[in-house]
Amino acid sequence: MLEGSTKLIRHVSEKLEKWGYSPSKSRLLLATSGGRDSMLLWKILDQLKYTFDIAHVNYGLRGEESNEDAQFVEKLAKLEGRAFHLLEASEMMKSLTGSNVQSAAREIRYSWFESLKDQFGFEAVLTAHHQEDQAETFLLQLLRGSGGKGLSGMDEQNALICRPLLEISSAIMEQAASDLAVAWREDSSNEELKYRRNHIRQLILPKLKQLNPEASQILAETCMRLKTEQNLLKYFIHNSGILEQTADKLGILINKHKLQEHPEPTYILHHLLEDLGFSWSLCGQITANLTKTQELDYH
Repeated sequence: MLEGSTKLIRHVSEKLEKWGYSPSKSRLLLATSGGRDSMLLWKILDQLKYTFDIAHVNYGLRGEESNEDAQFVEKLAKLEGRAFHLLEASEMMKSLTGSNVQSAAREIRYSWFESLKDQFGFEAVLTAHHQEDQAETFLLQLLRGSGGKGLSGMDEQNALICRPLLEISSAIMEQAASDLAVAWREDSSNEELKYRRNHIRQLILPKLKQLNPEASQILAETCMRLKTEQNLLKYFIHNSGILEQTADKLGILINKHKLQEHPEPTYILHHLLEDLGFSWSLCGQITANLTKTQELDYH
Protein backbone atom coordinates (compact mmCIF):
# COMPACT_ATOMS: atom_id res chain seq x y z
CA MET A 1 0.00 0.00 0.00
CA LEU A 2 1.36 3.43 -0.95
CA GLU A 3 2.27 5.98 1.73
CA GLY A 4 -0.48 8.46 0.78
CA SER A 5 -3.20 5.82 1.10
CA THR A 6 -1.77 4.63 4.40
CA LYS A 7 -1.90 8.19 5.76
CA LEU A 8 -5.49 8.62 4.58
CA ILE A 9 -6.57 5.38 6.24
CA ARG A 10 -4.82 6.46 9.42
CA HIS A 11 -6.56 9.84 9.21
CA VAL A 12 -10.01 8.22 9.03
CA SER A 13 -9.12 5.82 11.84
CA GLU A 14 -8.01 8.66 14.10
CA LYS A 15 -11.11 10.73 13.32
CA LEU A 16 -13.49 7.89 14.12
CA GLU A 17 -11.65 6.98 17.30
CA LYS A 18 -11.68 10.63 18.38
CA TRP A 19 -15.46 10.64 17.95
CA GLY A 20 -15.78 7.52 20.09
CA TYR A 21 -16.22 4.82 17.44
CA SER A 22 -14.25 1.58 17.31
CA PRO A 23 -14.11 -1.38 14.88
CA SER A 24 -14.91 -3.87 17.64
CA LYS A 25 -17.96 -2.11 19.12
CA SER A 26 -19.48 0.38 16.70
CA ARG A 27 -22.11 -0.19 14.06
CA LEU A 28 -22.18 2.50 11.38
CA LEU A 29 -24.19 3.33 8.28
CA LEU A 30 -22.33 4.44 5.16
CA ALA A 31 -24.22 6.67 2.72
CA THR A 32 -23.09 5.41 -0.67
CA SER A 33 -23.87 6.92 -4.07
CA GLY A 34 -21.63 4.55 -5.98
CA GLY A 35 -19.29 7.41 -6.90
CA ARG A 36 -15.56 7.63 -6.22
CA ASP A 37 -15.67 9.33 -2.84
CA SER A 38 -18.20 7.11 -1.08
CA MET A 39 -16.68 3.97 -2.59
CA LEU A 40 -13.26 5.06 -1.33
CA LEU A 41 -14.63 5.55 2.19
CA TRP A 42 -16.23 2.10 1.89
CA LYS A 43 -12.81 0.62 1.07
CA ILE A 44 -11.18 2.45 4.00
CA LEU A 45 -13.81 1.30 6.51
CA ASP A 46 -13.36 -2.24 5.24
CA GLN A 47 -9.58 -1.96 5.70
CA LEU A 48 -10.17 -0.74 9.26
CA LYS A 49 -12.50 -3.71 9.97
CA TYR A 50 -15.51 -1.59 10.91
CA THR A 51 -19.01 -3.06 10.98
CA PHE A 52 -21.22 -0.99 8.68
CA ASP A 53 -24.36 -1.21 6.55
CA ILE A 54 -24.81 0.47 3.18
CA ALA A 55 -27.50 3.05 2.36
CA HIS A 56 -28.25 4.16 -1.20
CA VAL A 57 -30.90 6.52 -2.58
CA ASN A 58 -32.15 6.01 -6.13
CA TYR A 59 -33.60 9.35 -7.22
CA GLY A 60 -34.37 8.06 -10.70
CA LEU A 61 -33.21 11.33 -12.26
CA ARG A 62 -30.94 9.63 -14.82
CA GLY A 63 -33.24 6.80 -15.85
CA GLU A 64 -31.47 3.47 -16.35
CA GLU A 65 -28.17 4.96 -15.23
CA SER A 66 -29.64 5.60 -11.78
CA ASN A 67 -30.92 2.03 -11.60
CA GLU A 68 -27.49 0.72 -12.58
CA ASP A 69 -25.88 2.75 -9.79
CA ALA A 70 -28.21 1.12 -7.26
CA GLN A 71 -27.53 -2.34 -8.69
CA PHE A 72 -23.77 -1.73 -8.59
CA VAL A 73 -23.84 -0.74 -4.91
CA GLU A 74 -26.22 -3.55 -3.93
CA LYS A 75 -24.13 -6.18 -5.71
CA LEU A 76 -20.95 -5.19 -3.88
CA ALA A 77 -22.79 -5.07 -0.55
CA LYS A 78 -24.07 -8.61 -1.09
CA LEU A 79 -20.61 -9.84 -2.12
CA GLU A 80 -19.23 -8.55 1.18
CA GLY A 81 -22.19 -9.74 3.22
CA ARG A 82 -23.27 -6.24 4.21
CA ALA A 83 -26.85 -5.19 4.82
CA PHE A 84 -28.08 -2.96 2.00
CA HIS A 85 -30.75 -0.29 2.49
CA LEU A 86 -32.36 1.24 -0.61
CA LEU A 87 -34.71 4.19 -0.88
CA GLU A 88 -36.56 4.42 -4.19
CA ALA A 89 -37.17 8.16 -4.38
CA SER A 90 -38.08 8.68 -8.04
CA GLU A 91 -41.76 9.32 -7.32
CA MET A 92 -40.90 11.83 -4.58
CA MET A 93 -38.59 13.66 -6.98
CA LYS A 94 -41.27 13.80 -9.69
CA SER A 95 -43.56 15.67 -7.32
CA LEU A 96 -40.87 18.33 -6.82
CA THR A 97 -40.81 19.66 -10.38
CA GLY A 98 -39.75 23.30 -10.45
CA SER A 99 -38.12 23.26 -7.03
CA ASN A 100 -34.43 23.10 -6.23
CA VAL A 101 -33.80 19.46 -7.12
CA GLN A 102 -30.49 19.10 -5.30
CA SER A 103 -31.83 20.75 -2.16
CA ALA A 104 -34.91 18.51 -2.23
CA ALA A 105 -32.74 15.43 -2.74
CA ARG A 106 -30.64 16.41 0.25
CA GLU A 107 -33.71 16.76 2.48
CA ILE A 108 -35.03 13.39 1.33
CA ARG A 109 -31.82 11.48 1.99
CA TYR A 110 -31.01 13.05 5.36
CA SER A 111 -34.52 12.43 6.62
CA TRP A 112 -34.21 8.81 5.51
CA PHE A 113 -30.77 8.43 7.09
CA GLU A 114 -32.18 9.68 10.37
CA SER A 115 -35.04 7.18 10.24
CA LEU A 116 -32.59 4.33 9.50
CA LYS A 117 -30.37 5.42 12.38
CA ASP A 118 -33.32 5.36 14.77
CA GLN A 119 -34.76 2.11 13.41
CA PHE A 120 -31.57 0.04 13.39
CA GLY A 121 -29.58 1.72 16.15
CA PHE A 122 -26.63 2.90 14.09
CA GLU A 123 -24.24 5.04 16.10
CA ALA A 124 -23.63 7.40 13.17
CA VAL A 125 -24.17 7.90 9.46
CA LEU A 126 -20.96 8.46 7.49
CA THR A 127 -20.69 10.49 4.30
CA ALA A 128 -17.64 11.05 2.08
CA HIS A 129 -17.76 14.84 1.76
CA HIS A 130 -14.28 16.30 1.29
CA GLN A 131 -12.47 19.63 1.14
CA GLU A 132 -13.77 20.70 -2.28
CA ASP A 133 -17.33 19.90 -1.21
CA GLN A 134 -16.86 22.23 1.76
CA ALA A 135 -15.43 24.97 -0.46
CA GLU A 136 -18.38 24.62 -2.85
CA THR A 137 -20.81 24.84 0.07
CA PHE A 138 -19.16 28.06 1.24
CA LEU A 139 -19.52 29.62 -2.22
CA LEU A 140 -23.14 28.46 -2.54
CA GLN A 141 -24.02 29.99 0.82
CA LEU A 142 -22.18 33.18 -0.11
CA LEU A 143 -24.32 33.51 -3.25
CA ARG A 144 -27.44 32.96 -1.14
CA GLY A 145 -26.52 35.84 1.14
CA SER A 146 -26.08 33.61 4.18
CA GLY A 147 -24.65 34.87 7.44
CA GLY A 148 -21.90 33.30 9.49
CA LYS A 149 -23.99 30.24 10.28
CA GLY A 150 -24.45 29.30 6.63
CA LEU A 151 -20.93 30.30 5.63
CA SER A 152 -19.45 27.98 8.27
CA GLY A 153 -20.36 25.12 5.95
CA MET A 154 -20.95 21.48 6.79
CA ASP A 155 -20.30 20.08 10.24
CA GLU A 156 -17.52 17.54 10.47
CA GLN A 157 -19.65 15.78 13.06
CA ASN A 158 -23.15 16.31 14.46
CA ALA A 159 -25.86 14.20 16.06
CA LEU A 160 -26.56 12.40 12.77
CA ILE A 161 -23.68 12.73 10.31
CA CYS A 162 -19.93 12.18 10.52
CA ARG A 163 -17.66 13.39 7.71
CA PRO A 164 -14.17 11.99 8.37
CA LEU A 165 -12.84 13.12 4.96
CA LEU A 166 -13.93 16.76 5.17
CA GLU A 167 -10.35 18.04 5.51
CA ILE A 168 -9.03 15.92 2.62
CA SER A 169 -8.50 17.36 -0.86
CA SER A 170 -10.04 15.86 -3.97
CA ALA A 171 -6.55 15.25 -5.38
CA ILE A 172 -5.63 13.07 -2.40
CA MET A 173 -8.95 11.25 -2.71
CA GLU A 174 -8.34 10.59 -6.40
CA GLN A 175 -4.85 9.24 -5.79
CA ALA A 176 -5.99 7.03 -2.90
CA ALA A 177 -8.86 5.61 -4.98
CA SER A 178 -6.32 4.66 -7.64
CA ASP A 179 -3.84 3.21 -5.12
CA LEU A 180 -6.53 1.08 -3.47
CA ALA A 181 -8.06 -0.04 -6.79
CA VAL A 182 -11.48 1.33 -5.86
CA ALA A 183 -14.26 0.59 -8.34
CA TRP A 184 -16.92 3.27 -8.77
CA ARG A 185 -19.46 4.68 -11.19
CA GLU A 186 -19.39 8.11 -12.78
CA ASP A 187 -22.47 10.28 -12.31
CA SER A 188 -23.17 12.00 -15.63
CA SER A 189 -25.30 14.65 -13.90
CA ASN A 190 -22.14 16.04 -12.26
CA GLU A 191 -21.38 17.68 -15.60
CA GLU A 192 -24.75 19.41 -15.94
CA LEU A 193 -24.39 23.14 -15.34
CA LYS A 194 -28.10 23.59 -14.64
CA TYR A 195 -27.27 22.70 -11.05
CA ARG A 196 -25.69 25.61 -9.17
CA ARG A 197 -23.22 23.42 -7.28
CA ASN A 198 -21.99 21.90 -10.54
CA HIS A 199 -21.56 25.39 -11.99
CA ILE A 200 -19.35 26.27 -9.04
CA ARG A 201 -17.48 22.96 -9.27
CA GLN A 202 -16.86 23.09 -13.00
CA LEU A 203 -16.33 26.81 -13.61
CA ILE A 204 -15.91 29.00 -10.54
CA LEU A 205 -13.68 26.91 -8.26
CA PRO A 206 -11.20 26.10 -11.06
CA LYS A 207 -10.95 29.86 -11.79
CA LEU A 208 -10.22 30.54 -8.13
CA LYS A 209 -7.54 27.84 -8.20
CA GLN A 210 -5.91 29.65 -11.10
CA LEU A 211 -5.55 32.66 -8.81
CA ASN A 212 -4.47 30.51 -5.87
CA PRO A 213 -3.95 26.73 -6.16
CA GLU A 214 -4.83 26.42 -2.46
CA ALA A 215 -8.26 28.04 -2.92
CA SER A 216 -10.25 24.99 -1.78
CA GLN A 217 -8.15 24.57 1.33
CA ILE A 218 -8.39 28.26 2.18
CA LEU A 219 -12.19 28.29 1.79
CA ALA A 220 -12.54 25.11 3.84
CA GLU A 221 -10.34 26.56 6.58
CA THR A 222 -12.45 29.73 6.50
CA CYS A 223 -15.49 27.56 7.17
CA MET A 224 -13.68 26.05 10.14
CA ARG A 225 -12.84 29.47 11.61
CA LEU A 226 -16.39 30.73 11.06
CA LYS A 227 -17.76 27.65 12.81
CA THR A 228 -15.53 28.44 15.79
CA GLU A 229 -16.82 32.00 15.79
CA GLN A 230 -20.40 30.75 15.64
CA ASN A 231 -19.77 28.50 18.64
CA LEU A 232 -18.35 31.46 20.57
CA LEU A 233 -21.31 33.63 19.57
CA LYS A 234 -23.75 30.93 20.69
CA TYR A 235 -21.95 30.67 24.03
CA PHE A 236 -22.03 34.45 24.46
CA ILE A 237 -25.73 34.74 23.65
CA HIS A 238 -26.75 31.97 26.01
CA ASN A 239 -24.81 33.59 28.83
CA SER A 240 -25.84 37.18 28.14
CA GLY A 241 -29.40 37.19 29.44
CA ILE A 242 -30.76 37.97 25.97
CA LEU A 243 -32.75 34.72 25.90
CA GLU A 244 -35.41 33.98 28.52
CA GLN A 245 -37.88 31.15 28.92
CA THR A 246 -41.56 31.90 28.56
CA ALA A 247 -43.77 31.58 31.61
CA ASP A 248 -44.99 28.14 30.47
CA LYS A 249 -41.35 27.10 29.80
CA LEU A 250 -42.35 25.89 26.31
CA GLY A 251 -40.73 28.71 24.36
CA ILE A 252 -38.03 31.34 24.50
CA LEU A 253 -38.26 35.12 24.55
CA ILE A 254 -35.66 37.55 23.26
CA ASN A 255 -35.23 40.27 25.86
CA LYS A 256 -35.20 43.43 23.76
CA HIS A 257 -33.67 45.52 26.54
CA LYS A 258 -30.70 43.14 26.86
CA LEU A 259 -30.44 43.02 23.06
CA GLN A 260 -30.29 46.82 22.88
CA GLU A 261 -27.38 46.90 25.31
CA HIS A 262 -25.06 45.23 22.81
CA PRO A 263 -23.24 47.06 19.99
CA GLU A 264 -24.45 44.71 17.21
CA PRO A 265 -28.09 43.81 17.93
CA THR A 266 -28.86 43.09 14.26
CA TYR A 267 -26.05 40.53 14.09
CA ILE A 268 -27.26 38.78 17.23
CA LEU A 269 -30.89 38.80 16.10
CA HIS A 270 -30.00 37.46 12.67
CA HIS A 271 -27.98 34.65 14.27
CA LEU A 272 -31.05 33.68 16.30
CA LEU A 273 -33.67 34.03 13.57
CA GLU A 274 -31.85 33.15 10.33
CA ASP A 275 -33.00 29.52 10.38
CA LEU A 276 -36.60 30.74 10.68
CA GLY A 277 -36.30 32.67 7.42
CA PHE A 278 -35.56 36.15 8.79
CA SER A 279 -33.27 38.06 6.42
CA TRP A 280 -30.51 40.43 7.51
CA SER A 281 -32.54 43.42 6.29
CA LEU A 282 -35.65 42.32 8.20
CA CYS A 283 -33.59 41.84 11.39
CA GLY A 284 -32.17 45.33 10.80
CA GLN A 285 -35.69 46.75 10.56
CA ILE A 286 -36.67 45.00 13.79
CA THR A 287 -33.65 46.22 15.75
CA ALA A 288 -34.13 49.76 14.40
CA ASN A 289 -37.61 49.74 15.93
CA LEU A 290 -36.87 47.95 19.19
CA THR A 291 -38.14 50.87 21.24
CA LYS A 292 -41.55 50.45 19.58
CA THR A 293 -41.85 46.67 19.87
CA GLN A 294 -42.76 44.32 22.66
CA GLU A 295 -40.71 41.31 23.73
CA LEU A 296 -39.83 39.10 20.79
CA ASP A 297 -41.19 35.55 20.88
CA TYR A 298 -38.29 33.58 19.44
CA HIS A 299 -39.36 29.95 19.70
